[in-house]
Amino acid sequence: MAWSPDGKLLATVCKDGKLRIYDPRKSADPVQEGAGPEGHRGARVVWVCDGKYLMVSGFDSRSERTLYLHSVESLSSGAIASAPTDVSPSTLIPFYDPDTSVVILTGKGDTRVYIFEIVPEAPYFLECASFNSSEPHKGLAFLPKTECVVQEVEVARGLRLSKTSIEPVAFRVPRVRKEFFQDDVYPDTAVWWESSLTASAWLAGSDGKHQSISLKPKDMTPGRG
Repeated sequence: MAWSPDGKLLATVCKDGKLRIYDPRKSADPVQEGAGPEGHRGARVVWVCDGKYLMVSGFDSRSERTLYLHSVESLSSGAIASAPTDVSPSTLIPFYDPDTSVVILTGKGDTRVYIFEIVPEAPYFLECASFNSSEPHKGLAFLPKTECVVQEVEVARGLRLSKTSIEPVAFRVPRVRKEFFQDDVYPDTAVWWESSLTASAWLAGSDGKHQSISLKPKDMTPGRG
């Protein structure tokens, strides 16, 4: 399950093959429902593109790992786009960076990390260069955006767990003029690793919004290249 960016709605994908959206403060019944992945080997869901779409990582009828994109306005219409990846028993776990609209996915026992840019128009999924490791990993966890090295145009930094080690992994955007602060890559970023209000305030009907911060170092000049 996954919370919407504004914290109001909850999306779930279940083993019964259904994708649902709830407004949990108003009702225990879903406000929308639609078909999820055809395969029943597990799935994950994440809100993308400013909360306008749901991206689901699951399996198709041939057990191929596949990404699906659904419009939150019409779950009952089914997926508007899909992107097959490979055949493997583990579910691809997504990490979505809203600043770049890039989703990073990998599964337990994989040696490859998939990277896609998601755009709100056809073809919706734009595959980027993947990351490959020499040995299988057990998991990949991501750090707050403030841990990224802006001077190297890092958009995500994580920790990869293998059988014998934990190692840092950085995901970078290729740029020539790294001496400039890439303002198209680094908009003010939401501080998602800190809560915006208490649970009791949320249950009482309050809505919070994460504060935003600039990642621009003091010694860098804005620019692109």
